[in-house]
Amino acid sequence: MKDVMIIANPSSGQKQAEVYAQQAKEILEANGRFATINITESGDDVVKFAQEAARETYNTIVILGGDGTVSLLASSLKDEDYRPEIAILPTGTVNNVARALNIEINLDKAIKDLPNLTPQSIDAGLVNDQVFLSLVSTGTIPESVFEVNKEEKERLGPVAYLVEGIQALNEQKSYRFSLNIDNKVDEFELDLLLIGVSSSVVGLTNFFKDASYNDGKLHI
Repeated sequence: MKDVMIIANPSSGQKQAEVYAQQAKEILEANGRFATINITESGDDVVKFAQEAARETYNTIVILGGDGTVSLLASSLKDEDYRPEIAILPTGTVNNVARALNIEINLDKAIKDLPNLTPQSIDAGLVNDQVFLSLVSTGTIPESVFEVNKEEKERLGPVAYLVEGIQALNEQKSYRFSLNIDNKVDEFELDLLLIGVSSSVVGLTNFFKDASYNDGKLHI
């Protein structure tokens, strides 16, 4: 069994992902762990490295990336017989998953915390056979927010999503949904449908009041 694979996505918000990956490797090895670093060039690399870590029975994957990268990693491990533990170093724009799990958003502090982390089980959702650890949404606003480009995210941070969302308010339209919730089917006409795994949504850590990452529920 191998020990730690560090997977770093340099296209996530923090441009110094490779530097942070090296710092993570050094602090882990100073604490008796052994780590290798893999730098991604595309989402396909996240899938490849994650499945390699599973099939070579690594103890832990440390992922440097945002919510999309973290969920892609989890989805890549969904069908594996063995799944390593996952540690998150948040380098995205919002880092919703990390916030919900009370992981330090400050990367320097998050790296220093790595040797002291303890495993915890968390809930996950599934949509179109893809795992999501943060949220899934549909409607005019989510469609608009999805189109925020990398340059805007790097320039404005989370505010980029807010700007796009406000602009989309003028184009709001409703959709018809059929939802099967706990084996009861209901019809709804909604402008927006949002399903979250935890209390945190786009960085708002108490969006779904009293929800938690291990309550066995999705929140609508």
